[in-house]
Amino acid sequence: MAGISKIKELEARKRALVTESEIYRETLRADVQNLQLYGASFFRRIDQIRGIGPWLLMALPMAAPVVLGLLLELDLTLLGTGLAGLFVAIAMTPAFVRVKGPAEWKERLEPRLRDVPSSIRVKALLLKREVPQMRFFVGELFQQQTKLDPYLVAEYQGERLVLGIWDGEQVIISA
Repeated sequence: MAGISKIKELEARKRALVTESEIYRETLRADVQNLQLYGASFFRRIDQIRGIGPWLLMALPMAAPVVLGLLLELDLTLLGTGLAGLFVAIAMTPAFVRVKGPAEWKERLEPRLRDVPSSIRVKALLLKREVPQMRFFVGELFQQQTKLDPYLVAEYQGERLVLGIWDGEQVIISA
């Protein structure tokens, strides 16, 4: 009798663990989806901010003559004509100067996690201890030969999880 109750107890424990595992799996899927959504919106926001930079660089040379003209009490008609010419030149600049180049994503297998910041590396090693078959990839976005915000992806049985995004030693987001 004691053996049967022990078996039933173990079966109940097994069912509870399977249920708990399913809950964790679903939570992990939701977290991965949230990270993917956040990552996409994050890069969109970065592109928007980077898009403002060239306009500021063009606006500063236009503002300087106006301020200088006002400070020195120069003839604003002549200054206005000069600025109109400058506006036309600036408006035509994008047609001749390439402001942004094509972007290219590159991912590489990174089993030793050498280039990964320590706070993200620790989490990756904990995952590797739990699931030895886990593989890690470092992904990077290159634009005009500049490496932008690398990230670490854990992959297991076709499922992928972003563990973190960083810039140098500064961690932008970590799972």
